[in-house]
Amino acid sequence: MKPELLRAELADTIHQLEQGIDDLCAILRQQHDYPIWGWRQEEPAMARLEALQMIRAIEYEENQPGNETRIYPALMGTSREGLEAAEVLNRTKTRLGKLLAAMRGHTIDARDACGRQRPIDLLRHALAFLKHPRLHSLQATRHLVVCPQAPARVGFTWITGSSRVGRTDRDTLIAQLEARLQKNPEDEGLHIDLERLARLAPGEPLAHYRAPKVHPRANIKYVKATGEVERVPKPAMMPILFPSEPGGALPPMKPLEDTVPPPGSRRKKRAARGAVRVDPERYLITQPIHRYREASAS
Repeated sequence: MKPELLRAELADTIHQLEQGIDDLCAILRQQHDYPIWGWRQEEPAMARLEALQMIRAIEYEENQPGNETRIYPALMGTSREGLEAAEVLNRTKTRLGKLLAAMRGHTIDARDACGRQRPIDLLRHALAFLKHPRLHSLQATRHLVVCPQAPARVGFTWITGSSRVGRTDRDTLIAQLEARLQKNPEDEGLHIDLERLARLAPGEPLAHYRAPKVHPRANIKYVKATGEVERVPKPAMMPILFPSEPGGALPPMKPLEDTVPPPGSRRKKRAARGAVRVDPERYLITQPIHRYREASAS
């Protein structure tokens, strides 16, 4: 698809995203007499406020690290209208995710702040034009969980993801960063990383390493009309919506612990076996690249 068509579709999709968020929040904001539970919040009105803020959180906050996302686990009863609005919003989020992926890696010729004609990143340019330069793609595309029926029970817990280790090398990274530098010649981090890579031996293997992270999960139990029991695990970074009525009650539940635990010991052992040779200190600024222990010790 041509860049101008991608930009036009992005503008339309972000408009639909904003409209979908407004529609859902308008419904949920008025449902003060519907049941709600919110993480670290005993007051229902405050839990509702924080849940709405989470649904609206599609931009990076000030000083928010690039690899971190906001979370607000919550369980909210809502009307059929609210469930339908959430489904519409989720479909828009899916469309946005596919569009962002299609635009990554594309450039267009444009003038920079100094008036020089040079290739610039299409997605970054389009988001700035749409007044969303700080769009957090993961938060903006993360779905709300919409329960098809009222759960029989919901148990919240913290789980630890797996670490990820990928192999690369000095020369491959130099080529990649030099290509990025052509698009963003004023990026100081790229200059620093290229200088650091130049100090390594040619062909030195390096690791693309992401440490395990802890995130909330909801274990949802349903009892079907036939009496059959179904248990479904779902991510709980966003509010979970279920069908309810004014004055309704929350299902039996196990609330999420207030304190985020460190990665579990079982997961840590697994990660250590996969990353035992990786130096824990990050080597580059712009990417999670680590040296191997034997190389950094030499």
